[in-house]
Amino acid sequence: MEYGVFTSPELEIAQTRRWALCFYCNSDKSRIGAKLYRGTDDDKKLVAVAERDLPAVKTVYAFQSTDGSIVSNDREGVGKLIGSSFSYQTNEMKKNDSIVLTDPYEMATVENKGIEYCLKQWRMGTSFARYPNGFTFLMATNKIEYVFTLQTDNCDIYCGASVNIPFEKGLFGGRQYFRLRNFGDNSEPFCGFFCHLGNDITVPTVPEMTCDANACIVTDNGIFWTVKRYSNDEIILHGCGDDEYVYRRQDEKSEYFRWNE
Repeated sequence: MEYGVFTSPELEIAQTRRWALCFYCNSDKSRIGAKLYRGTDDDKKLVAVAERDLPAVKTVYAFQSTDGSIVSNDREGVGKLIGSSFSYQTNEMKKNDSIVLTDPYEMATVENKGIEYCLKQWRMGTSFARYPNGFTFLMATNKIEYVFTLQTDNCDIYCGASVNIPFEKGLFGGRQYFRLRNFGDNSEPFCGFFCHLGNDITVPTVPEMTCDANACIVTDNGIFWTVKRYSNDEIILHGCGDDEYVYRRQDEKSEYFRWNE
């Protein structure tokens, strides 16, 4: 099986040995969704799905909880999909990024390699945490950062695909091309829904910052998540709002990737 990111105008698949994350839409983009599969090369099963019709007032979801039960606000719809097999074919899709799996290896320290290098290396791979009321799945490839998180409290769902670039002052969010962000009644400004799949991935140059700010900086070119504090083994960025984005050198991953340095 070939690992990597495969894309088309209506489907993107980030595929590894253990995982397959699929973002999708229909032809007129009136429906967008995300599916997360877990397993082996030959046998991956659906463990989570989130989907929304646009315009609509409800994002439907389903996931397999820690005790194996299905948690869903749409049991007769997407809830029935949990446990189904991964059946997508990537043969005729465009490959947007390669994924090189590796055994766990020693991560660099900030002192030895600097913040830019460590933010790249520490993020590479997949991680997954599941709990009774939700889960968090993260994946960072050479070019793309994926997120699929869900908490049943207030129907807090975030599915995103972004081109995020580390630099010495933090992380630059250059372009997000998929977003399913549900929270409560979606009245918060950060809520949004869009899907632009099938395009080539270009990694932009990080623009010059006009000042050193102790905050998240939103510009016309993208978002700067600046360094709040750091040590040899931990980097904490100013996130959006009052959030902190925490990256640790020794965080355990589900899978480890290498990139072309």
